[in-house]
Amino acid sequence: MKLSKIIIAGLASALVILSSCSKSNEDLLVGTWKVADMQIKGFDPASLPAEQKAAFDKQMKETKENSSFEAKADGSYHNVNWVGEKLESDGKWKFTADGKSLILSDGPRVDTVGVTFADGKMEWDIKGNKISYTK
Repeated sequence: MKLSKIIIAGLASALVILSSCSKSNEDLLVGTWKVADMQIKGFDPASLPAEQKAAFDKQMKETKENSSFEAKADGSYHNVNWVGEKLESDGKWKFTADGKSLILSDGPRVDTVGVTFADGKMEWDIKGNKISYTK
């Protein structure tokens, strides 16, 4: 009986410690993220002819090297997209109440993207298109 009380107390302590260590989505988001991978819904780059595949691979490499998303703790962001040229935007971010989507607004434009965090990565789902980021 005494041993089971000790085990229960130990488990309760472990749960308290683990729950206090978990980070919120807001905490996970803050920082600078680089594009790691992109998947376009219904598009398989392997289906491209060789010369188009080479051009696509070059564009993807440039995109990964030059694109970033910086979320700041004050709720602002700076986004850099590379699509053959540098396109920058600044705005505000916040999560939906359920924490499953990120709302990005930069003036009149507002976008909502599904977001998940796992293993130090962030993935956005934009209408079935996926963008993976790493810090």
